Amino acid sequence: MTTAVVLALPVGGVDPGAELAGLSLALRAVLTLQKEGIERIVLVAAEDRRGGEVAGVVRGDPRLRIPVDLVRAAASEEGLREAVRALPGPILVALPHVVVDPAIYRALRGADLDGAVAVAACRGDEPIGPVLASDGLVDALGTRALEDGLRDLLADGRARRLETPGWFARADTPEGRRRAFTQLFEACRKPVDGVVARHVNRHISIFFSKRLVGTPITPNMMSVVTFLLGIAAAVFASRGGYVNVLVGAFLFQWNSILDGVDGELARVRFQHSKLGQWLDTVSDDLSNVIFYAGLAIGARALPFGRELALAGYVAIATGLLTSAIYYVELVQIGSGDLYAIEWGFDKTPPPGIAGKVLIFFRYVVKKDFEILLFVFLAICGVLPYALPVIAAAQIGVLVAAILRKLRRRTAAA
Repeated sequence: MTTAVVLALPVGGVDPGAELAGLSLALRAVLTLQKEGIERIVLVAAEDRRGGEVAGVVRGDPRLRIPVDLVRAAASEEGLREAVRALPGPILVALPHVVVDPAIYRALRGADLDGAVAVAACRGDEPIGPVLASDGLVDALGTRALEDGLRDLLADGRARRLETPGWFARADTPEGRRRAFTQLFEACRKPVDGVVARHVNRHISIFFSKRLVGTPITPNMMSVVTFLLGIAAAVFASRGGYVNVLVGAFLFQWNSILDGVDGELARVRFQHSKLGQWLDTVSDDLSNVIFYAGLAIGARALPFGRELALAGYVAIATGLLTSAIYYVELVQIGSGDLYAIEWGFDKTPPPGIAGKVLIFFRYVVKKDFEILLFVFLAICGVLPYALPVIAAAQIGVLVAAILRKLRRRTAAA
């Protein structure tokens, strides 16, 4: 099932063209369905001028890559009838004023009608909006609106209920719109976030993202801003001295915190791009090595400064080599996102203590943890003396990357 109907009609006084987190409700529904693999959409818009404006915004959006046919109707049952004629067979029906977790659409796409006229996404006994519809749904509804008719069809057994995962929010009340707005950003949290990102950084980055989502600032702009913070951090660290290194560490911490904003804006506003992936990945890696360079330069005036600087240069060289290895793989798989790489132990970690150690380093000792540790070391006045440890860690990461590359070649052979 690869077709869908979006009933972009005013419901309960809610304008389907109203903005939520930088996108109109109608456009958000269409782009969400596109991301979930829907290949064709019929957009049902009102017959009035406002309906034409809503349809124009949706069909003219540059992020749209699938055909969107237009049906103009005065009421949802009329529009649904016309859409069913245009899309015979099981179709997914979405209501823009009900903002849902994409997992709900996925659950409906995988459902089986099994002789029913519809399968309705429900929470308890109450349908929440989206529905998998058969050709017979329109006749079964008669003159009733979709949501009212579904309740009757569920009660008499002609429709099946599907208890669905995920969140949903009806945007027909101020409280519902606030809930939808909040849930869109809460969904930006990643299972792979480290402990510091999960409990500290992500809270702050989402705070900023919520305030930027309605502005012209793009994810790529935020990637540049965070990179500039990394450069500023390195400049301060290179000057040496307690205060300069401390300021550099705090700026680098803000680089780490705001690094999440570009991804959050991209997800909520559907502004993903390969350029954005590469810009985020490369700027992150360059921020690291530039900061190591700043520490190395600033450490030269300290006792054992020559050795500390050498350790910094080793960290830079090994970090660049590791990045190069992974960049080659990213080019081969056609992505710029490091999370697109199969790490192997993410799903099936090795048994015993080795697996526990890998999980610990993968999810606890990550960049977010490392950079917060830099702040504490800077407060204690010993951050430059961590350069040998940083160099050893970078050598370990490089060796792991090489071994992984060799294992993949052996497996392929």
